[in-house]
Amino acid sequence: MKAQLKYMMTIALIALLSAPLWGFVLPPSSGIGPEVDEIRWSDERRLSWADFKGVPDRGTDKDALTESGITFSWTCDNRGFKANVYAMFVPSKSWVKTPSARLLSHEQSHFDITEIHARRIRKYFGEMRNPCWMGKEGINEAARRHLRENREMQALYDKESNHSLRENEQKRWEAKIQAELAALSAWAGK
Repeated sequence: MKAQLKYMMTIALIALLSAPLWGFVLPPSSGIGPEVDEIRWSDERRLSWADFKGVPDRGTDKDALTESGITFSWTCDNRGFKANVYAMFVPSKSWVKTPSARLLSHEQSHFDITEIHARRIRKYFGEMRNPCWMGKEGINEAARRHLRENREMQALYDKESNHSLRENEQKRWEAKIQAELAALSAWAGK
C-alpha cells in the first residue's frame, strides 16, 4: 500500500507540474532510448546552434527560442523525502532563424536561469528536516512557487536585455546569472 501511495504521489506531481500553466515541459518520450528529446543542464556542456532542431516560428519577430524547463518528481515513504530535480533543454521545440554568437549567449543564459531555479528547488527542500511533513499540497505549492519565479525571471531577463539587443544589460544579466549559479554551486545536480 505504501509503495502504491508513493507511486501515485510521484505520478500525480509529474502530471500536475507538467501543465503549461507553470512554464515547463516534460520530455515527450519515456526517457529510454535514442528518442529522448532533452539535454540536461551541465557545467561542462554549453548549447550550440546544432542543438536547436525545432522549426522557426516565421510569425514572430524573435530570432530564436529556447524551450527549457524543470523536471521535478518526489516521493515520501518510510525513509523520508526523495526528490529528482533537473533543468533540461528541449531541442525539438527550440529554434533559431538568424544565428549569431551574441544570440547563442542569450539563449544559453535562458537555460542557465532554468538551472538556477532547479538549484533553488533542491536547496529549498534539501535544507528542510523532512519536507514530507508539508504534505502533498504543501510540497506541490512550494514547487509551483519556484516555477513561477523561474518564469518571472525569464521574462524580466528578456525585457531588460531586449532579447540581447541591449548589450550592456545583456552583459549585466550574464554576470548576475553566473554569480547566482556560483552562489548555488552546492546545490548543483549530479
